[in-house]
Amino acid sequence: MMVDVLLIVVVLVAVSVSLFVGYLVGRTLTTKAKELETLARVEEAREESVKQSRSTLTGKFIEQLAPFLRTSDMTRPRCDSSGLR
Repeated sequence: MMVDVLLIVVVLVAVSVSLFVGYLVGRTLTTKAKELETLARVEEAREESVKQSRSTLTGKFIEQLAPFLRTSDMTRPRCDSSGLR
């Protein structure tokens, strides 16, 4: 009878330890996966931010430069039946 109780206790302890270790491994893997996903999102957001910033700066530069590039011919396009002259 004593051997049966001892065997049951050992099996229960082994199952409990296995469940606990499985929980820890699963939590660690999930944390690492979320961390990698977050890093990928941050990198994507940075790239988008840089692209948008470059676009904005280019637009502002063109706005500042445009008055110096205009000529009287550019302000009103001439059209006739054959298209642009």
